[in-house]
Amino acid sequence: MPIRKIESVRKRDGATVAYDEQKIADTIALAARSAGQDNATIGRDLASAVTMYLERYRERDQPTCEEIQQLVEKILFETGHSAIARTYIVWREKKGQPAEAAVPPVEDLFPSNLLLVDGATRGEVAPWGRERIITALVKEAGLEEAIAAEIAGAVEQKIFRLGQRRVSTSLIRELVNHELLGRGYGSKLRRQIVVGLPKYDLGRLVGDEETQVDPDGMCRAIGQTTLKQYALQEIFARDVADAHIEGRLHVHGLEEPLKFHALAASVSEIRRAGVPVRGSAALSEPARDARTLTAQLSRVVADARRYVSGPIFLPRVSEAYDQLLWGAGEDQVRLEVEHLAAVLDDVTVGVDPRHRTSAGLASLGRALISVASVGDGLKEFCRIVSERKGVFVFERPEAAGGAAPGTAPSLHAGPAGSRWGATAQAVTLNLPQAFYRSEAGTDFYSELEISIELAVKAHLQKRNLLRKFTDRASGTFGQSVGWIVDGAGAVVFEECGYAVGLAGLNETVKLLSGEDILESDAAVRLALRLVSYVYFRLREESTRQGLRLQLEDAPAGDALDRFVRIDAQMYPRARGLLADRTRYTGGFRVRGKTSFESLAVESRFHTLVPSARAVAERGRLSPADLHAALARLLCETLASHLAVE
Repeated sequence: MPIRKIESVRKRDGATVAYDEQKIADTIALAARSAGQDNATIGRDLASAVTMYLERYRERDQPTCEEIQQLVEKILFETGHSAIARTYIVWREKKGQPAEAAVPPVEDLFPSNLLLVDGATRGEVAPWGRERIITALVKEAGLEEAIAAEIAGAVEQKIFRLGQRRVSTSLIRELVNHELLGRGYGSKLRRQIVVGLPKYDLGRLVGDEETQVDPDGMCRAIGQTTLKQYALQEIFARDVADAHIEGRLHVHGLEEPLKFHALAASVSEIRRAGVPVRGSAALSEPARDARTLTAQLSRVVADARRYVSGPIFLPRVSEAYDQLLWGAGEDQVRLEVEHLAAVLDDVTVGVDPRHRTSAGLASLGRALISVASVGDGLKEFCRIVSERKGVFVFERPEAAGGAAPGTAPSLHAGPAGSRWGATAQAVTLNLPQAFYRSEAGTDFYSELEISIELAVKAHLQKRNLLRKFTDRASGTFGQSVGWIVDGAGAVVFEECGYAVGLAGLNETVKLLSGEDILESDAAVRLALRLVSYVYFRLREESTRQGLRLQLEDAPAGDALDRFVRIDAQMYPRARGLLADRTRYTGGFRVRGKTSFESLAVESRFHTLVPSARAVAERGRLSPADLHAALARLLCETLASHLAVE
């Protein structure tokens, strides 16, 4: 590269003056003396370096005063003269004052010549070090060391220009991110983002003096919020995270990404083999009485909450307790059932009306009730369900045992025999948004296809994550917490299910046909066609990816409200559709008053989706009405489940 002669400089007011290297040397020497480095040659040497750089690397023959000052800062930092650079920066900021007054002693700016950095995650301070920025950029952002050093130098200049005695690592990261973005390294920026909560949000969690604070709950909320951010930024690919954020789909359990979604433990296996617990021979041996089984189930549930973010199922509980309480008096049966109820909060248990303990267990407020017949014994359960809060599901016995051996359970049926079943993750698709997107010129099924592919991709990434926590030799999970079957973990990792649910089926039919599902048989057939499309696509992807994908009637939870909020903000058509409805229908619901006709239509989806539920609202059915509906569904339809909510 040819060397140009620098002869003139353009001032801030536009005037042109002769380039004078001696003025640069005098300014650097003044800053050096203020910094306690009275060196006669340092000003001349560094000024010469400035001139050389200008002549060799600057694109214009006539630099500006601002460019020269920035170059002086750059050379001072890069040659290791940070103290001189700091005083020089202060001089620039206070230009217009007398030179001696403009460059105060460095001790007045930084006591002991030390800039301290507050480490937010470590909770301690450390001395300033540009090398740490370089190392972080190379390690975290994957930059080349030369580029990282250049960015670190620019950040260092900005930090010292602030004149602060202490700075936080979060501020440093923000400045680094600004440099990355300004230099065209936006792709590297994603890896540099800090996850956490702003102070304002933390303050709201702590609350004011009149608010009752739950310290443990607050810590969980902070941790879950941080993990959710991390999952969307690092665990899942960018397109999957964007699909979740934009409401195309909803990945459940993001706040606890390292956990399984659902677990169905084998009560018969727990009773037969016990739960190995160090220091407790009673729990480690087969249960010989109801109290021991209760303690074992309590231990399993407590451990399950550490590894499972969603539903926990204990199938065939009434059968196990009937066997252990054979010959016991009514008072003892009642006491044991009450004791079990006290330790199984928010756990779904399987009961059979034919069992002596089943009525008490159904009173837990969350139960799967097997319906083999509609005799007088079932009337008592209809009364219990109508009077108590909680979700109750009446199921045909074949629905619980209809899955092939080794498959993961549905969200409403437990495993048979000794097997434990698990659902690794659940994803809910926003069907109405596929329609809204198609209005921009694409096709509804093309948009639905994209959603399905992203859901599968999310499940593949979850499988890769959970695989790290399985025993490599046996390919199972659970041995470390005492969930053991045949000498290995009770959960076979490759047999875990990956659930895909639907939201807004009724609304999508309305958008496509102009009718709600209940309004015509053509609308019902359209709904069945949509469900069939998703069902068969998931089967294809299961074969292609070696993944147990299942179209499930998974509880959508707050996904329904989130979808509505996003769609109403993003798509004008959604605002018109949602004018008379506050949320999308979940799963295979139809919109309309609960009646046998609506329940019968919902049951038509059960051929493809065994976990699908016909749903009745508790407030709209008396015990007699509920019993009559169950009788007709059992005799006249293929309904596998009736949920009462």
